[in-house]
Amino acid sequence: MPRPPKKGLEWFKKDTNYYEDDRIIDLLNEYGPLGNTIYDVILTMVYTEGYYLEIPKERLVQKIIRQIGNRWVNKKDLVWQVVCFCADIGLLHDGLLRHGIITSAGIQRRYAAVTGRNKVNKDHYWLLDESPESDTETETGVSATETQENAPDMQQEKSREDIPPLTPPGGEEGKPKKNGGRERRVYAHDDRYYRCAVWLDEDIAKQTPDAKRAAEPQLQQWADKLRLMEERDKIPFDVIGKVLLWARKDQFWSTVVMSTGSLRDNFNKILAKMKAASPDKEEGEDGRWRKV
Repeated sequence: MPRPPKKGLEWFKKDTNYYEDDRIIDLLNEYGPLGNTIYDVILTMVYTEGYYLEIPKERLVQKIIRQIGNRWVNKKDLVWQVVCFCADIGLLHDGLLRHGIITSAGIQRRYAAVTGRNKVNKDHYWLLDESPESDTETETGVSATETQENAPDMQQEKSREDIPPLTPPGGEEGKPKKNGGRERRVYAHDDRYYRCAVWLDEDIAKQTPDAKRAAEPQLQQWADKLRLMEERDKIPFDVIGKVLLWARKDQFWSTVVMSTGSLRDNFNKILAKMKAASPDKEEGEDGRWRKV
C-alpha cells in the first residue's frame, strides 16, 4: 500500500529578487528587519504543515516569539500588528487570516511548484485555479492580459449612493510622502481611492458589527492597493468598484473580501463568478438586475 503523500515541505523556494518586491519593501520600511523575520518565520511554519496553517491568534504569536527569541521581540501586540500588516499588503490572505487560517496565493503557488508531482489533497482553502493559466498569474493573483480582456465587457454606469465612488471627487490625488527613504503616497480624505476604502470599512462594519474597524494607516494602505489595481494591473476603476460591490453582496465572497488586498488577490476569480452569475446583466440604478 503506497504511503500517503507528505503535505509538509523540507525546503521552499525563495526568489533572488525577493527584496525588490514592493510589499517586502513596504514591510521593511514599516517594521525593519524584525518585520521581515516575522514573515519568514510564518512562511516556515506554514510550509512545515503544507500550504496553509490553521492556528489561533494567541498560539501563532507565541510560536513566533519563541522561534525568534524573546530577547529580540517580546511584545505580543507588536507581533500581531506585523501579521496584520502582512495581510494588508497582500503577503497573507486577509479574509482567511480573520478565521485563523494562514496562507496566500503566493504561498500556494510556491508550494505547488515544489509538490507538482505529489497528489496532495488541496480541498481546503486552495486559492489557485488548477488551469495552466494560473501559473502565469502575478503574485497578486491578477493577470494583466486577463483583466484587459475582461474589462471592455464592463461598461461604465452612473454610481448609486451605496456603490463605492467610481469617479474622482475633484480632490487631490494621493501625494507621495517620504518613508524610510522610499516614496509613500498619502491620500486625502476626498480622494477616490480613500473614499472607496472607507466605504469598504463601513460595509464590513454593517455586515460584521464585531469586526475591528480599519485605522487610518490601514485605510491608507487599502487606498494604495486600489491605485495599484488601476495603474499597475490596468483595471478600470469603475470595474473595480462594480466587482467590489458584487463581492460584498455575495454570501461567500463577502467573507473573503475584507480588504482591498484580498480584492486584488482574488479579482479574476470574483469577476469570473460575477459574469457566470449574470453573463449579460449589470446592476441597474434601482438595485435590480437588468439587461445592458
